[in-house]
This record gives sequence, structure tokens and C-alpha cells, in this order.
Amino acid sequence: MRTDANGEREGKAKAFRFVGGHTFQGTYRTTKQEQIEGSIWQAGADPDDILLGVSFVAHNQILLNTIHIVRPGKSTQSELDAGVVIKTYPMTSTPVPPTDR
Repeated sequence: MRTDANGEREGKAKAFRFVGGHTFQGTYRTTKQEQIEGSIWQAGADPDDILLGVSFVAHNQILLNTIHIVRPGKSTQSELDAGVVIKTYPMTSTPVPPTDR
């Protein structure tokens, strides 16, 4: 997972879990009885994109730790590992009605 320094800087990580049964990076095998802990956080930004850090951990073993590049206003997709895909979509905004003063 993230280092303490990164975790301290990026305090808005989102955690999730899913069932194992996948071999990560062709090396780290998981079983369907295992729970994989996923984490996603903003790892950085450039003028034209946002960098999301993505990691998967099971039994204190880092299975995958990588970056997904998001292009604001556009749909983006990255294959993080064989059969593991992340997709991001632009947010739709609802117009805010003007206020009468």
C-alpha cells in the first residue's frame, strides 16, 4: 500500500475489497477464498491530467501498485494487469439555477 508519507499527503484514499482468484503480475496468485483490499487515491496532477494511485494487497503482500492517468473531461481506461481494467468517466454537471437577490 501507500507509504506513510504518501498516506499523510493524500488523506482521501478510497478503500474497497473484492474476491481473489486472480494471479497478479504473473507472480502473485490469489484464491477465491481470499479478500483483496484495493485502494485508490490521487497521487498527483499535471496541467492536463490527474494521476490516480491504485494498489491491491492481500495478507500484507503488495500484489499490484500502479498509476492510472485520468484526462479530465474524457473517458479513460487502463489495463492495470491482465484482466484488471480501470475506467474513469467525466462527471456530468447539473446547471445551478441563478439566485434572485
